[in-house]
Amino acid sequence: MKTFLFTITILSVTLTTLAQDYGKISDLDKKNGFKTLVLGDSITNFENYKFLGDVDENVKMFDVKEIDHKIGDIELTAISIITFDNKISKIVAFFDKKDGYKIHGVFDKAYGVHSQKPNRFIDKYVWNGSKVDLILDYDNLRKDGTMMFISLSLLKAEKDANNIKRNKAVSDL
Repeated sequence: MKTFLFTITILSVTLTTLAQDYGKISDLDKKNGFKTLVLGDSITNFENYKFLGDVDENVKMFDVKEIDHKIGDIELTAISIITFDNKISKIVAFFDKKDGYKIHGVFDKAYGVHSQKPNRFIDKYVWNGSKVDLILDYDNLRKDGTMMFISLSLLKAEKDANNIKRNKAVSDL
């Protein structure tokens, strides 16, 4: 009996310690962005950005210069913002793929273990919040690694707008 109680005590202490090493997915929703960039904010809240081009009618891409390009000792190569109706819908940060495992560890610590790994052969991981999704991709198919923070409400609004355009195009047939 003493051995059983001792084993249970050791297991509970170990599990408690491990649980404290990881964040919670709800923290991703609370943060609602990356560094000082907040999903849903207007692009006009920033001064130091460069317009990169139109992705679609209401979707534009910008390069951001005023944000610190470091995560711990990891140097980011670029940070871009994608807007829908001038609101930040996606934040994309680029990094050297060799730092992918380090960044993955940072995200595990901040937001818990990833929710999905769509393909077991490719280093792509997804954290699914209720308001924000985070996609980390550092596979060998691309030059740079990427992390993308996505506002789910603005993604839905963008999809709805695209469906309206498609329906109108179908009626033009």
